[in-house]
Amino acid sequence: MKSLAKYNKLRRNFNMESHRGLQLDEHGNTDVFEGVQVTVLVKDDQATMIFIDSEDADSDEAGRAFVAFEHGMSWSSQEFFNAYMAVHENPDEEAVATANGIQVTHKIDANGLHIKIVPA
Repeated sequence: MKSLAKYNKLRRNFNMESHRGLQLDEHGNTDVFEGVQVTVLVKDDQATMIFIDSEDADSDEAGRAFVAFEHGMSWSSQEFFNAYMAVHENPDEEAVATANGIQVTHKIDANGLHIKIVPA
């Protein structure tokens, strides 16, 4: 199975970049902060998938959580911003972007905004 990174590295880098209210614990979860929660699936000390879920599709905090991963893991790409904008312009359609070894899917539904990050 492909991995995004060693979990301890991903956690450390995300926590350095993210808001105090949205820090990953040792199991890959955050508390809900301003309607946003981050969950990392971890297998054999490897982060295999990341979910950012927001009750509000227009939440700034969800975007900040994603940017904390982008900056912390050096994953930044204009492609991800374009996909985020595309899903807001066409909320009935998923927007997918791939760059820097990861694939990001943005989706909006009745429960809010959902961002999934997996290895490319």
